[in-house]
Amino acid sequence: MMAQCLTHPENQIGRTYLKSLLLLALVSMTTMQLRADSIWEYEPYRVKVWLSIEPSLSITPGMTEELLHSFHQQIDGAYGATCDLELSQSPINLASQIFSDLESITLSELQANDLVLVISKKQPTSIRSAQAALEKLEHISMLAGPYQVTRNEIAAIPNDPSMAGLPEKLQLFEGTFAELANAFREEKVEAALVNRVQAEKLKEWVRQISVRFPWQIETIVRNHDKLMFASFQRNGEGYSFKIRELDCSMKWMGPVWKRDCLDWNIVPRVMLFGFRDAFTPLCRIEQADAKTALLRVRAAGLVNQEEHPALIRPGDVVMPMVKRSDRVGAEATLQSIPWTYIAVTHGDGINMSGSIFSGIRGALQGRQNKRIQRIALVVKTPAEGTELQLITVDRTVGSSGVSKQSTVPGIAVYQRTPSQDNLDMLVRSDWRGIVPLPNSPLPEIEYELPSVQVKPEPAAADSEPVAKAETDSGASEMTAPNSTAAIKKEVPKAKVQLRVPLYLYYVKNGDIVLARLPIVQGMASREVAELPDDSRRLEAEALLRGLQNEIIDTVARRKIYQIKLDKRIKEDRIDEARKLIEELRRIPTYDSINERLGEIQQQVLKNDKGPITAGSKNRIDVMLDTTRQMMQKYLQIDLVREYNAKVGF
Repeated sequence: MMAQCLTHPENQIGRTYLKSLLLLALVSMTTMQLRADSIWEYEPYRVKVWLSIEPSLSITPGMTEELLHSFHQQIDGAYGATCDLELSQSPINLASQIFSDLESITLSELQANDLVLVISKKQPTSIRSAQAALEKLEHISMLAGPYQVTRNEIAAIPNDPSMAGLPEKLQLFEGTFAELANAFREEKVEAALVNRVQAEKLKEWVRQISVRFPWQIETIVRNHDKLMFASFQRNGEGYSFKIRELDCSMKWMGPVWKRDCLDWNIVPRVMLFGFRDAFTPLCRIEQADAKTALLRVRAAGLVNQEEHPALIRPGDVVMPMVKRSDRVGAEATLQSIPWTYIAVTHGDGINMSGSIFSGIRGALQGRQNKRIQRIALVVKTPAEGTELQLITVDRTVGSSGVSKQSTVPGIAVYQRTPSQDNLDMLVRSDWRGIVPLPNSPLPEIEYELPSVQVKPEPAAADSEPVAKAETDSGASEMTAPNSTAAIKKEVPKAKVQLRVPLYLYYVKNGDIVLARLPIVQGMASREVAELPDDSRRLEAEALLRGLQNEIIDTVARRKIYQIKLDKRIKEDRIDEARKLIEELRRIPTYDSINERLGEIQQQVLKNDKGPITAGSKNRIDVMLDTTRQMMQKYLQIDLVREYNAKVGF
C-alpha cells in the first residue's frame, strides 16, 4: 500500500510524503555536518600504540600480557576520556626496525610495504576496485613471503567484511619476483598482491588498485589520530623504553623520547612518562591575522581538571601546519609552515589565543574554506642543544640533476627575545656555516589583551558646579576630568612565561638582514636555514664602494685645483694657471667614471654567473642609482673648459 502511494503519479499524498522524506534526509545530512564540525573539542584522540619487546628479555607470554595491561591502565588513568587507546605488540616485519633504527623511520618507508593489487592490462577496464576484482577474477597471486603473512592476518580477523572472498582467491606463486614480472609480461598471471615498490616496477604491464586491508599502514593512519612506535629492551642492569609519535592527520613524525629505569615494578609508570613525552596535543587554528591567532583545543571539553596532558596551556608553543583537500574530500597536499610558531597566551582551556612569531610575512593569513584545514601541534624539546646551519642552494642544476648546496661562513647572528626590543650579537658562523645557539632561559613575552574602554565615574551629588573660563571671544565651558570627553581607549597588556625557549634570530650580512628565524632551542639538534644568495650583492657592493670612494677623492682633488686656479688667476699668474689646468686634465672626469660604472653594472648583472635573486637585484639597483646621483651632483661641471675660458687658453 505504501509503495503504491509513493509511486502513483497522481497521488498528492504520495508526492507530499516523498518531499517530506527528502527534506528530512537533507536536514539530517546538514545536522551531521554541523555536528562533525562542532565536536572537535569533544572528540577523543584515537591512539594506536605498537610495542616491540626485545626477544632477549626473559619475559613469558603471561608477563607480556600483564605489562601491556598495566601500561594500558596507566594511560587510561592519566588521559581518561580524552584518549581512545589501542595497545598491541608491533607487527613482526616492523619490530626489528623499531629496535635498531627508530630515529630514521619514515612514513613513506612504512607505506612502501603496504600491499597493492596489480591487474594485467589485458583484464577488463571495468575492474576498478578491490571488490570488483574479488568478484570477477579467479585467482590473485602472491609471492611466498607476503602470502603467508597475509594468510595469518586474515585468520586473525575472520569476520571482517572487507576480507570476504579473499582467502579463496589467494594463490601462492612459486617463484621469484622476476619470474612474476615475466609471467605478467607473457600474460600468464591475471592479478597479484605486491608491495608498492614492486608495483612500480610492474607498471608497464599492470594497472594498480588500492586495497585497504585493516593491518596496512595506510588504513591505520586513516583510522587513527596518533600512531606510536615503542620499544622496550634491556639496558645494562635495567630497562630502557623508547617511543616516537606519528601524527596521522598531519603525517608528522615526532622526535624519539627515551626513559630508563632499574626496577621492573615501575616499568609501566616509566612507560607512561615516555608516552606523555611523545604525545603532542593538537589545536585547530580558527582565525589568524598578522600577529594573533585563535585556537580551539582538541578533546579539551572532555577534561575535568586543570592539569591534564591533553590540554594546551598558556606558555605552550605550537607549530602550525596546513592540510588541503580536493573537491571530493581526498587529501591533496600537506604543508608545514617553516619558521613559524604560535605562543599560547591566554584562554579558557578550549578556546585559546596566541601570538604569532614567524620569519614569513603573513604566514597564516589568506583565504579560508572548508578544504583548507590548519592544525597546530604542541612543541616539545627533547634535544639537549641546538645549532643553526646557514646554507645557500643553487637551483640551477647541471647534468647531474642535483642542486648545489653551499655553506655560508662569516655571517653575523643576533638573538632577540620575542615581543622585546633587545638585539644581542651572538657569534659569526664558522667555516661550515654553523652557529651554536646558547642555552637561554625560558623567555617572558608580552601580549595585548582585548581592548577595554574606561568609563567615567558618576559625579558626586555634592560636587561643585563646573567652572567657566572667559576669553576674548566669549565664554567656553571647561571639560571636567570625569566627563565623557575624557574617555580613553587603553590597550591592556599582560605577560606570560613560555614553557619552551623560543627566541628570534636575525641573520645579518653587513647592514642587510637576510633572515628572521624564530627557533625553539632543543626542538631539534640542528636547524638548517636556506639564505638568499648574497654573493652578487657583496661583489657589487665592493666594486661600487670602491668607485664611490674614488668619486669622493676626485671631488676633493678638483676642489683643491679650483682653489689653486682661482688664486693664480686672481694674482694674474696665467702661465702657472695653465700648468695647473694641464694637471687637472689628468683627473678622472664624469665621462670616464660613468664608463667604468657601466662596466661594473655589466659585470655584476651578467647571466653567466647564474640567476640573481630579486632582492639582490633591487639592492644592486639602489647602489647604482646612489653612485649615479653622486656623479651628477659633483662631477658634471667641466672645470677644464671653464678655466680655459678664464685664462684664454
